[in-house]
Amino acid sequence: MNEKIVIIGAGGRGFSEAVIADLIRMQWACELVLVDIDPEALDVIERLATRMLAERPAPITIQATCDRREALPDATVVIVTINVGGRGAWTQDVL
Repeated sequence: MNEKIVIIGAGGRGFSEAVIADLIRMQWACELVLVDIDPEALDVIERLATRMLAERPAPITIQATCDRREALPDATVVIVTINVGGRGAWTQDVL
């Protein structure tokens, strides 16, 4: 059975790129749905994922949407990665 993996907050490129790279490296058969409220950030990560798959094919299909309700039905895995407060809040937490 193929997994349906949904990443909510996928526009945060660093984490999403790492997950996609791991899925490709493991040749994990899945439908990967990228979700973000920022359509520009979502477009960037979707194009990056498509390019990563073109360079190293894997049994992964990519979808992107700004509507989590569209993405969640039949999901077998949901990853939520959000950055509340942007870089300033992250810096305060980490440093």
